[in-house]
Amino acid sequence: MNLRTFNNALRFCAVGSISFIIDFSATFTLKEYLETTPFLANTIGFCLAVSNGYFMNKYWTYQQTGKANIQQFNKFLLSNLIGLIMNTLIIKILIETSSLSFFTAKIIATITVVAWNFSAATFFIFKPAKS
Repeated sequence: MNLRTFNNALRFCAVGSISFIIDFSATFTLKEYLETTPFLANTIGFCLAVSNGYFMNKYWTYQQTGKANIQQFNKFLLSNLIGLIMNTLIIKILIETSSLSFFTAKIIATITVVAWNFSAATFFIFKPAKS
């Protein structure tokens, strides 16, 4: 791993941490205080985090200039929807096959999906154009 990729990975994880706080806070508020179903709360929290992640990763992690474009956002959304499916399946499997709580399963699922998200962002979404 070269220095640029390492720095991007650190920034990506920082953005992911902020997005995780947004996701987890929204999910907790929706589930515990507004009494939405766990999986609806999870989906809404995840979508809020994705929006934050796109802009922070585009402009800070990968330091791309210019306006956000719909094609790039759609790629980011697609990769994160795949991540959402992975996240939800992992949560479902863990809570149905173990004694883990919903939120413990969510933490495990989130950590697992980070590798997918970083790979997709680095090699597909924010890949620099060839000169």
